Amino acid sequence: MSNTNLILSKTDKKILKLMSKGMTQLEISKKLAANNESPSSVSHIEKLVMKLKKKYKATTSFQLGVLLHSNGVV
Repeated sequence: MSNTNLILSKTDKKILKLMSKGMTQLEISKKLAANNESPSSVSHIEKLVMKLKKKYKATTSFQLGVLLHSNGVV
């Protein structure tokens, strides 16, 4: 995976960082909502994670984290 493929939005990075701390999508949603950050719906977070898994050809959230961590993204 080349570094040019590792362009992530601020929101992508924030959600991935929270996931890397072991938070579930529901917990992330609640945290973002509590901080009045948007988008914070569980549905949006699920869609974002699915989009990232497809983009980086990861079959699980764990694999996505490993791929992005090994490339210095998260």
